[in-house]
Amino acid sequence: RHPCSPLSGHGDGMAIFHLSARVVKRSGGRSATASAAYRAGEEIADERTGQRFDYTRRHGVVHAEIMAPDNAPAWMHDRAQLWNAVEKVEKRKDAQLAREIELALPHELPPAQRVELVRSFVAAEFVAQGMIADVAIHAPGKRGDQRNAHAHIMLTMRELTGAGFGKKARGWNDNDQLAHWREAWAEHVNSALAREGIDARVDHRSLAAQGIDREPGTHQGPAVAEMTARGEVTDCAATAAAIAERNAARDQLTAELAQLAAQIAALEIEEADQVSATVQARADVAGNDNAMTDDQPTPAPTEQPKAPPETLAPAEPANAAAALSAEKPEAADPRDAPQSRYDHTATTAAPESTTEPDPRARIEAEAPHQAERQADLLAQMERQKLARDAFIEAQRADAEKARADPSQQTTARGGGGGRGGGGHSR
Repeated sequence: RHPCSPLSGHGDGMAIFHLSARVVKRSGGRSATASAAYRAGEEIADERTGQRFDYTRRHGVVHAEIMAPDNAPAWMHDRAQLWNAVEKVEKRKDAQLAREIELALPHELPPAQRVELVRSFVAAEFVAQGMIADVAIHAPGKRGDQRNAHAHIMLTMRELTGAGFGKKARGWNDNDQLAHWREAWAEHVNSALAREGIDARVDHRSLAAQGIDREPGTHQGPAVAEMTARGEVTDCAATAAAIAERNAARDQLTAELAQLAAQIAALEIEEADQVSATVQARADVAGNDNAMTDDQPTPAPTEQPKAPPETLAPAEPANAAAALSAEKPEAADPRDAPQSRYDHTATTAAPESTTEPDPRARIEAEAPHQAERQADLLAQMERQKLARDAFIEAQRADAEKARADPSQQTTARGGGGGRGGGGHSR
């Protein structure tokens, strides 16, 4: 586990979630006796090596106890005897001595409720499976983050057999088991917060699984807090600052994208309103045309002329010229003919129209401009996304490069947890 382990479930209305597990290994220069003495703030002599680990001057240990199954012998409730027995039963130089669980406690709870929360979780998830748990609850450092109340739980890794330890319980090492513990811890924390009437909640899932577009922060132990307070720059503090900077830039770009999305949504609503107005305008024009047609007077049917009564035939003209003159009608003066109101050749000027401009023309004229504005906003939104992704990728690449090449780092590494308590979070 990286000493700057990630945090999840941190945000508005969200308490801090942290549960990590690591193994105390002899190959890493650690011992179970030294780790237990440091966590509990006690003095323990290692019978295997003859070393003495004295952490009685350690401050900030608010609660320490050993919780064991009912079939555990009484001597296992003594911290020094318990972990010396573990050291003796493990013969290999690369032996795995104990498993350590680190928990971030909800700062929203009072101290007494934090202790009960840890005890109920340990009893249900570890002791019930046959493990012996050495519990130590630490208060936040005086010069550190006052929300950093946390617990260390050292667990045995062998089954109990009558008066001592049996074989290693390999099932406790499964990744599924760790995933279960994380989920169970979140459930215990949320239940405790709900009982106290506190709205904050934790979520054991990663930020990505929660759908939160943020880079996880890092957990910084008390050693890092103390070094930072002295003005020293550590790897963990520098990493946390870089993550905070990237998240701030990510938040700014996300806000700009949200603003562009809102503008596009407003344009879409405006476009929908224009389409609706166009449809209504066309319906109104069609209604007016129908009304004009209905207002036209219907011409009366023409009566057929009745046959004239029989009369005497007219006298024949005296000569042919007279007959021709009688057959040819006299030409009428065109100026005397009445003008029809449907005659478009009339010379009379038509009165100017007093109707308003057709709304369809105005809407159709504005439509291309609206589409162009929307296209511009979409292009701007895409550029913002590309810029955000490029910025985040560049920051990650720089961080990976700095981590891979120690010669490029100018920061001092955080110290360990003190004598024998090695591996404490930096």
